[in-house]
Amino acid sequence: MSREDQIRAKAYYLWLSEGCPIGREIDHWRRASKLVPEGNGSDAPPAGPHASPELTNEGPTSGNGMLPPVGSDDPNQAPSG
Repeated sequence: MSREDQIRAKAYYLWLSEGCPIGREIDHWRRASKLVPEGNGSDAPPAGPHASPELTNEGPTSGNGMLPPVGSDDPNQAPSG
């Protein structure tokens, strides 16, 4: 996502957060352009307003990442037992 697209998205969220006022688009654009860093070298989209460091899962998660064996939870298979 280009810097201009990031600014546009940030300005839109600022506009929404203020109750969608009419005639404040230049103010929102200027504020957004100060909030979006220049030349961050990333084309990744912004994380969004909900993202924050405490929500980032940096550590390992439980499980081995494998799917259960085929048929282990097949509703068409007769119960064993």
